[in-house]
Amino acid sequence: MRTCLVVLVVLVVVLGFSGDALSQKKPTLPKGWSKLGLSAEQKTKVYEVLNKHRDKLDMLKKQLAEATQERDAELFKLLTVTQKDELRKLLLKGLPDDKDKSKSEK
Repeated sequence: MRTCLVVLVVLVVVLGFSGDALSQKKPTLPKGWSKLGLSAEQKTKVYEVLNKHRDKLDMLKKQLAEATQERDAELFKLLTVTQKDELRKLLLKGLPDDKDKSKSEK
């Protein structure tokens, strides 16, 4: 039980995941679209398309979050107690992950 709680905390810290993002009901224009000078009719149609696909996308986001949590829990089980403690400390500090490090080394 304690391991699950730690994994959840790690996910929240690493991913910045918030349930509020999934429950958002009012659609917003996609990034950059507000600068296109859309007519009122175009905006209405854009919002209709966004609403049409919202439930499916919300479901997929939830599935992704669950799969990520399951994966991270399995990975966490592979670590020794010392490694788990070290990982917690690193994640709480907000250190970059290995991908970020490898980019800077190139």
